[in-house]
Amino acid sequence: TSGALRTVYPSEPPQARPGLFVHWLDDNRVVEGGSLSDGGNLYYWAERTFRDAEGSLADRDPDSHGVTFLTLLGGERSPGWHQQATGAIHGLTFSTTPLDLRQAALEGVAFRFAEIADLMPEVEEIVATGGALLRNADWLQIMADALARPIGTSGVREASLRGAAVLALERLGESPARAPLGRVVEPRPDRAEAYRAARERQRRLYEAAT
Repeated sequence: TSGALRTVYPSEPPQARPGLFVHWLDDNRVVEGGSLSDGGNLYYWAERTFRDAEGSLADRDPDSHGVTFLTLLGGERSPGWHQQATGAIHGLTFSTTPLDLRQAALEGVAFRFAEIADLMPEVEEIVATGGALLRNADWLQIMADALARPIGTSGVREASLRGAAVLALERLGESPARAPLGRVVEPRPDRAEAYRAARERQRRLYEAAT
């Protein structure tokens, strides 16, 4: 329902960095990352609210609609931890369509992920999990474009369930096989500047709202 960008370290906890969380996974590994209150839940909200929106999103320029969506409908966790924050939409005109708003909502989540990714520059590979993201090719492409980096897709149907099984198997002395990977979505260089400008608009709206 929510969203997170996280990585696992097989060592002592790293020094806590502003905007990120650190917690133990088991006796030998820790998790560091950032979490969003809006993720798959916002995807389904947008699908329900803008159900009249028809058409592909991935081929639309992010600046074509002029709408900035601050995706804090569930409050903010990472990186600012403004729990009482609320969402905001800026740039509405009489020409704004349901498809514009749906696109701006999904871009808004991608831009929040990009803010977290900037705090974790050492991350070399990103693998997407979660039903909402993996079932929507347009959103995957938007995510890759907004982060300006390739995004692999998980070949595991239920990633959290597999994680629990891996921990149980390791306690039994077994060595689980590596998780399978699916296709890789490449960012489109010709969209980079437009996404940078759109992300900066969201950053300004975030500063005004929080």
